[in-house]
Amino acid sequence: MNPMPRGSILLRLIWLCLFCVFTVVVGDVVLLVVPQAREAMQALQTHQLPWFVLAVLYWAFCAWFVARLLLARRFAFDTLGGAGEPGAPDHEYVQWAATALPRALGLAAMLPMTGLMFAVDWRFGVVMGVVATLFLLFVWQRRRWAFLHLSLDAQKRVPGLAPDVRYRSDTGIGWHAWVFLLVLFAISFGVLAALTQAAIPVGRFLGAPAVVLLALGSWTLMGSFVFSYLPRIFSASSVLGWVILWMVVVSPFNDNHWVAQRGAASPTQPRPSSPTLETHWAAWLSQHPTGEPIYFVAVAGGASRASFWGGVALGMLEDEARNAGRRFGRNMFLLSTISGGSVGATAFVSSLAACANGHRDRMLQMLGEDALSPVVGKMLFPDLIGRALPLDNAFVRSLDRSLALEQAWEQDWASAAKGCRLPQIWEHPLADLYAQSDSTQLPALLLNTVRLDDGQRIAQSNLRLALPGVLDLDALSLDIDRLSLSGAVHNSARFPFVSPAGMVKRADGTGWGHLGDGGYYEASGAASLADVLDKLLAQGLINKTDAGLQACVDAACTGGSRGRVVIVLIDNQPTSYPRGWLRSDALGTGFSANRGGFLAEIALPVSGLLNTRPTLAWNSQMRLALLAGSAPQGLIELRLPAYVNQEQPSMNWWLSDATQRLMREALYSPLDRARYLTQRPANRADQALLCNLQTMRSSIGLPSQPNEHLQCP
Repeated sequence: MNPMPRGSILLRLIWLCLFCVFTVVVGDVVLLVVPQAREAMQALQTHQLPWFVLAVLYWAFCAWFVARLLLARRFAFDTLGGAGEPGAPDHEYVQWAATALPRALGLAAMLPMTGLMFAVDWRFGVVMGVVATLFLLFVWQRRRWAFLHLSLDAQKRVPGLAPDVRYRSDTGIGWHAWVFLLVLFAISFGVLAALTQAAIPVGRFLGAPAVVLLALGSWTLMGSFVFSYLPRIFSASSVLGWVILWMVVVSPFNDNHWVAQRGAASPTQPRPSSPTLETHWAAWLSQHPTGEPIYFVAVAGGASRASFWGGVALGMLEDEARNAGRRFGRNMFLLSTISGGSVGATAFVSSLAACANGHRDRMLQMLGEDALSPVVGKMLFPDLIGRALPLDNAFVRSLDRSLALEQAWEQDWASAAKGCRLPQIWEHPLADLYAQSDSTQLPALLLNTVRLDDGQRIAQSNLRLALPGVLDLDALSLDIDRLSLSGAVHNSARFPFVSPAGMVKRADGTGWGHLGDGGYYEASGAASLADVLDKLLAQGLINKTDAGLQACVDAACTGGSRGRVVIVLIDNQPTSYPRGWLRSDALGTGFSANRGGFLAEIALPVSGLLNTRPTLAWNSQMRLALLAGSAPQGLIELRLPAYVNQEQPSMNWWLSDATQRLMREALYSPLDRARYLTQRPANRADQALLCNLQTMRSSIGLPSQPNEHLQCP
């Protein structure tokens, strides 16, 4: 009998337990490589450490134990032929490989997580190291301990085979192993039930990394044991491929990600008609004190990094202005926002409407919360079940992971707004935010989103904007009466894959399209803001002069200026650019490329597709720079500086304490006077931000804060 090559034997054994291998590799790659996952690991709290450790153990046990079952018996579809049979030349190698591979999977699950925990916090690493050591001792030495050997004996003994022989044609599983399997399944279904009923508290209690590992362990059980092991013992091939094919086939029939499927109580009266841009401009300007600046703000996208940076910066400036008896938020006419920027901007406007003071601290509280764990928990457990159900009913729609994110924002706002009016405003339509406040004292919101079916730009606003090339969601005959404020924000922030595309239906129930993150079009919010300014300029409601843009009382601008227009760009992409780089760096200058690069014929078309969207954001910001002209206070850029020798904040729905601290310290608020006066800028981008903040404060009318470390031109 000719022995099978050892490489072929190993590959065929791996194929037998492929799903175990796949889930271990996915877990290691996701948590070690993906920036958002690393950020979530950094955000782990001390009370979540035990659950993360238990999740790692669960994942490792599932991979090791199920692989052990798959490789400990012969199947009709195991592709090994006679390899490994007693007396075959390759028998000993097969026995060794079938024993070593499950152990290697357990090792591959435990050791990288131990190293990762040391990178997070050495104390966490020590705990994880002790647990990993105990796990490995158990896997390698359990046969020396009779009680463990009996309790986890997965196979009945086969007469004539040595006790350490693992690969054999036995047909049964010992009852102790069944008990252990049932415990593993009970954990999986228990987590599923908990996340289905209470995704927000359970997800936040466990933490996103633990939820991901629990999901991977659960998938190992279902994919390897239920869909592979059990069919094989009945002489059938694995049905895992058929299960995946089933989910693909039924996918057109279970689109449960509806926009406005829930909200506050059904409207008791028709939605009020939104004012036009021009009508609101006239009403707002009539209440605006002559000579005060008028702010038009674009808040770029970037998940929680964008919401935190934008919301905290705006809240900080508002508190500083109020402390000095000056105006800031009430001088702001409109915010054009994208993705996570929509979360921060809407939280800021909600705070202006509901609360008298403490806006920065309110932004810190709300926007620093964990919004990732609830949505990941619902995505990997109940919403995944919904992918296999070809149904469209209330139960399947309740599995939508969108609900977890929207409800998390609603709860976080209610918690942050304690003591204020309107604590449930995020559960009500956007129009209610303005109906229950003096709309002439609040900035208008323009929440940008995109219809993914055709790339059409969509606006959600308290105004009827009628911008060229932009559809107004509120002006269409759509089934959005129950669209809550959190839902409108989410439409702008449907981060790819984490948040699903949201189906919008017409009044007759037919589908109108799927909404996705506004960043699919451009991620800065500048395009829509430039469109608004262009429209006001074209109608003579803003006048461009040598001193910059000026707000006009009437269309002919005969009544004089009511104030200068200041364009503010709030961008959270970590950057090393100097102050005023949009103006100082002409479009395209300083860019260089080699002759074509490696495999240019293949790479350049791909890079062109990938780079078009960020270039559109750049061009949109350049439009604003050209509109602002050369007036020193016409355009102010508040960009998050990149810091050398440290990992930059990722785009994530959960920010670590270190990331939050980095962004707070980058702002160097005079509210924290000691740090502001003593901290030296870290680099030219940090210097640029501080100088631009000085310009921002000067435009508000705040007294200067001299800093000997700051040298602004």
